[in-house]
Amino acid sequence: MQLYVLIMYISYFVFIFVQFILSGVFIDAVSAANAAADTGMYLGILTDAVLIHGICCGLAAGKMSGGGISSGILHACVLLAAGLAASIAVWIL
Repeated sequence: MQLYVLIMYISYFVFIFVQFILSGVFIDAVSAANAAADTGMYLGILTDAVLIHGICCGLAAGKMSGGGISSGILHACVLLAAGLAASIAVWIL
């Protein structure tokens, strides 16, 4: 089952990478097309999606590796920390 947990981590980091791409391309295109567009709202939606994905993926990884939700809390905390750091980096950049 460790291979599946590794795949979950890789897919989460790919999702974070997609967040960087979307925030760099999509948000800039929206703000260039419409100056009145609220880009903070779009960044907030992307941040929420990353954090929700981190919680769900972490709980699923814990269920697969440890057999219980309690072991998924550790995975969820690790993924949340990575997602939060990436989201803060997106907001700053």
